[in-house]
Amino acid sequence: MRDKLYAYLLERPGGAPPRELINLILTQPGADPEFGPRFLRALLEPDPRFVWRAEDGTWNARLHEVLVRPLNDTTFVVVDLETTGGAAAAANIIEIAAARVRSGRVLEEFQQLVNPGSRLPPFITRLTGIDDAMLADQPPITAVWPRFMEFLGDAVIVAHNAAFDLGFLNAAAVAHGGRALSQPHLCTLRLARRLIPELRRRSLDALAGHFGIPTRDRHRALGDVRITVDIFFHLTERLARGIEHLHQALDL
Repeated sequence: MRDKLYAYLLERPGGAPPRELINLILTQPGADPEFGPRFLRALLEPDPRFVWRAEDGTWNARLHEVLVRPLNDTTFVVVDLETTGGAAAAANIIEIAAARVRSGRVLEEFQQLVNPGSRLPPFITRLTGIDDAMLADQPPITAVWPRFMEFLGDAVIVAHNAAFDLGFLNAAAVAHGGRALSQPHLCTLRLARRLIPELRRRSLDALAGHFGIPTRDRHRALGDVRITVDIFFHLTERLARGIEHLHQALDL
């Protein structure tokens, strides 16, 4: 029910009044005019994805409040995972890395190998250089997850091909917190498609080559995070220049 209301509000940056939301989920709200607002408050207040704007009398997706901030006033956490190659499950994460960035600077980094409790497929070891011996004494995801969530905070998540990483992150969030992540996210792959349509390929390697970014420690989480950070900086600079040019045109 919450997911249905959240999807509805994502399409409405101006929010929606209680009666509009009640009509989505209740066919017979009842005779008590206060029942609907009380019901929604009990349903939505505990969920950090929603915010009540008393001045407007509307419920809103918190995501819209985050996205209207200037880039330099927004904290981003760039994330990358290495996995066993299996399905998007918390137990299949073998490395998490992240970098907190703001105003074009890296403020802090996070990196942790994770013991999945099972042997790695040989092709994952060949790809990443991570082997079973490296993971034997590492903590499981249950111990790593609270530390990662503390690092993440309420920042906007950034990842290259974000759908892949978010599949595993949301699986871990549900397994260890009861619900999927509520933070907004930004995908550098999708952003590159919009900002550099002339490029035929927009993989991490292709974008690094396009921007002249060194590709050290590829297929290790922290190495890929650092590459993604540099790509993100280039893309947001291009986005900011486009906005500046638009403003100049409007001034004319």
